[in-house]
Amino acid sequence: MRIVLFLLFGCVLSSAAHAIAPSAPPTKLKAVIMSGLAFPGEDLFVFPFGSGPVLSARGDIALDASISLSPGQSSMQSILKLPIDGPLERLVSINDQVPGEAVGVQFYRFHLPVSMNAEGQVNLVANITQISPSVSQTFALLREQPELEVVMRQGQALPSLGPNVFIDRGVSIQPRHSTNGSGQVVQMVSLTGSQVTSDTNSAIIRTNVDGTVDVIARSGDAAVGLPSGVVWNRMAADTVELPLNDQGTIVFRPILSGAEVTESNNSAMYLMHESGDAQLIAREGDSIIAGDSSVLFGDLTGRTTFTLVGLNNQHSMAFVTPLTGPGTNSSNDLALFRSDSAGEIHAVARRGQTVPGTSEQYYTFDDPRVNSVGQIAFGATLRDSSTTPSLKEALFVTDTAGSPAMIVKAGDPAPGTDNVFQSFGGFSFNARGQVLFFARLAGAPPGANDLSGLWAWDPVLGTELVVHRGLDLDFEDLSGASFQRLVTSIGIAIGTGGEDGRNGRLNDDGSFAFSARFSDGSSAAFISRIHSVPSIPEPRGYAIIALSLVVGWMYRQCERRK
Repeated sequence: MRIVLFLLFGCVLSSAAHAIAPSAPPTKLKAVIMSGLAFPGEDLFVFPFGSGPVLSARGDIALDASISLSPGQSSMQSILKLPIDGPLERLVSINDQVPGEAVGVQFYRFHLPVSMNAEGQVNLVANITQISPSVSQTFALLREQPELEVVMRQGQALPSLGPNVFIDRGVSIQPRHSTNGSGQVVQMVSLTGSQVTSDTNSAIIRTNVDGTVDVIARSGDAAVGLPSGVVWNRMAADTVELPLNDQGTIVFRPILSGAEVTESNNSAMYLMHESGDAQLIAREGDSIIAGDSSVLFGDLTGRTTFTLVGLNNQHSMAFVTPLTGPGTNSSNDLALFRSDSAGEIHAVARRGQTVPGTSEQYYTFDDPRVNSVGQIAFGATLRDSSTTPSLKEALFVTDTAGSPAMIVKAGDPAPGTDNVFQSFGGFSFNARGQVLFFARLAGAPPGANDLSGLWAWDPVLGTELVVHRGLDLDFEDLSGASFQRLVTSIGIAIGTGGEDGRNGRLNDDGSFAFSARFSDGSSAAFISRIHSVPSIPEPRGYAIIALSLVVGWMYRQCERRK
């Protein structure tokens, strides 16, 4: 019996140890698309890629690339897609006829990157030409369903706002958009028409899966939750993607005007739910703690902090805002907050607070991301307490209660190199708490290109190198042919928590996409994955271990009584 128990116990421990062993890294990185590739079904060749590829939740890739009739001829910018279950497709190229438009209406420019929903359907904002003799260029939103179709465009009527109100253009030179998992798209646009004034000429619109367009909010509308006479003056200071979760809820940060509005209370933050209900989260000038007027919210639009808002499907948010009031000064007047699903606001970190486990203090904060379980990833600049303080950048991840822990800091050794981290760029975050981040390294030789690249962090395994400039990269194509090429640049869409409608997905299985250009002029697109420690698949594994220990202890007690 003793032998049987020991064998059983040893077998269970062995199985448990195997279940939590790190997943083995792949022998070589796989390139899923390579330049010089002859395009399936057409006499075209794929050439170096532009912006980084975009990855869907299920593993499809979309990217822009140059396409040429032959290796020596001039190229045209194109949007390509590699479905997870099919061959490479050319969706559209510059100068192609625009679907559904009059003959001669062509694509002129693509606003990149494209976006995809959870099923891999592509959304694309483009400039198109020759609409009419008086309009040489206009912008349109196209959706793959399954062919590309125009679903929203400049000049489109918005009957819900009146008989003569039309979409004019995007609010910035680069019309931005956010796409959620179901395929809804949110944009800020300006309005035109006989019923539009300078006070009512901007709006946030949502294009639904069925092609209908909803006006979410419009300048000049009464500011929900605020005193009568206060209106939304400008819809948002954001000229980038608005946060949009999979339920169709967005965050917007309007500038206010009207009755008793001053420079000290003229901004606010709202959640606008798909139902159309607006939920006021905070207003500039309000007390952060009820009844305590010593610390107040400062500007909430992001105009002064240049930061975005994180959002997930449970309506949890994270945002950075200045602080005002008699209880603030230059050493403590900035903070990072989180808002839970009930709208309750909690402080995460504040300028001047000591960073846990260090003697340094928080100084500034970068764009926070919120993952599906409510953790927050954020960047921060830290200041030491010396007579002449120095600043260092760092990245943090919180637990679900909002308590932050530093994961990497400038000056730390950069895995896979002989250098140390100098600064950090964009980053993405998934439900496992893994972080994919862009970083620059200290110690580049004089005259050399900057040492920059991608690294990945896992809560158990720590930080590992993905790729950096100057790396001799070993990889294979899908046929198994091997290559070794020197990386000169890296392309990646990065900057999301996974449920905020922004590009740059780090999927919950750790997968992500990037492209690289090489010293010989070639390029390739890759799908890679962050290594992780798989969990034991079922809780009963722990129960078996516990049972084995108990049975073993009982057996020893019986032996002693003999």
